[in-house]
Amino acid sequence: MLLAQPDKGPTRLPWVLLQTVTAVALILCAASCPPATAQAPEILPLSEVRPGMKGYAYTIFAGDQAEKFDLEVIGVMPNFLGPKQSVILIQLLGPKVERTGVVAGMSGSPVYLEGKLAGALSLRLGIFTKDAIAGVTPIEDVLQGKQLGAGQQPAATSFPLSAETVSHGYVPAGSSLEPIDTPLVFSGFPPLAVQRFTSQLSGYGLVAAPGGTAPPRVDDAHLKPGDMVGMVLVQGDASISAACTVTAIEADRVYLCGHPFLNLGSVSLPMARSHVLMTLSSSLASTKIVNVGGPIGTISSDHLTAVTGKLGAPPPLIPLDLTFAANGAEKKLHFEVVSHPKLTPLLMAMSTFSGLTLNSLYGEGTTLHVQGEIRLKGHSLVRLENSYAPGDTLNPDSFPVAIGVQSAHRELARPQVVHDRECLARKGRSATR
Repeated sequence: MLLAQPDKGPTRLPWVLLQTVTAVALILCAASCPPATAQAPEILPLSEVRPGMKGYAYTIFAGDQAEKFDLEVIGVMPNFLGPKQSVILIQLLGPKVERTGVVAGMSGSPVYLEGKLAGALSLRLGIFTKDAIAGVTPIEDVLQGKQLGAGQQPAATSFPLSAETVSHGYVPAGSSLEPIDTPLVFSGFPPLAVQRFTSQLSGYGLVAAPGGTAPPRVDDAHLKPGDMVGMVLVQGDASISAACTVTAIEADRVYLCGHPFLNLGSVSLPMARSHVLMTLSSSLASTKIVNVGGPIGTISSDHLTAVTGKLGAPPPLIPLDLTFAANGAEKKLHFEVVSHPKLTPLLMAMSTFSGLTLNSLYGEGTTLHVQGEIRLKGHSLVRLENSYAPGDTLNPDSFPVAIGVQSAHRELARPQVVHDRECLARKGRSATR
């Protein structure tokens, strides 16, 4: 049963603002390190890109050190993603990338031609391909951050190659380029929680990946092109985050991914440093296994050609407090969820489901009594109360509770900002408080 905790009045602060600790550090790099400047990089315009040009890119395969790998330009595909949205087609070269292919989490890796920044690695060519063929978003598009309307989706998630490109013999007929997968790291969420919400997650083009969290470091905010950055969706006793590679840094502005994360337009998501444990090679889909570290700023824009963020303080999140009570015992969990009308209901449901299912007090075959409250900024308190009897299907008994929480937030969070969320779950035959 979920019971509401007493309203503590307007003096209660619902948000915990995390402040980035900054420090001054001297970073010594070998010649193979990417440029460590926060100034505007010297760029190579798309008009100067030619087939056969040799270049290199940076990405992290393990640890925190970006590694250099070679590449060659196959050609330029004008208007490939849409009007005035061209793509540079390249082949990755070298023993490591030839073994891994294009890796999930490699999105945004800075690509250099003639020593100048030419773009961000962003697209991959199908699966089971023998050659590591990838697409690059031109750097002009990355830095300009050409905007789509908030919530507007691209016309397609995969893009067939032209007959001219195929005829050169680089790729087989019927091939298509699609955005490199962005690993969505679930830490503290059981596989069952991911499975139950797979259909909703896949609708956003998200791929679940193993990973965890890492404690904040004083140098987390000292970024270089090729470093990994996370986009936090849930944090606290469990976390959900995604990770991309940094393409460029201008002053306090960070450009990453080279393609959209969720294509939500203007957003406000915590930006965090990410650390690569290893790169898992697979003929189906290689991926980076990452730990998400300390907060370093705010993701502010999520559009077709890049995700952009600003170094500094992260945005406030929505607290979600769960208390599960059974047989005189209680267990409390705390989560913090991003505020977005499309994301918040799903993330609240997943956090509630995970908190109930992974609870030592939880057991199947019992009635769950739910009471809770949702505080909306500028609105009166919304109270929830319901009871859920054990079902006769294979769905966990906690699943209807999670769906009920999701439905409530879907209806309430559209025009408003959710201020706070508290609930308590009790297992038993009747409500006692």
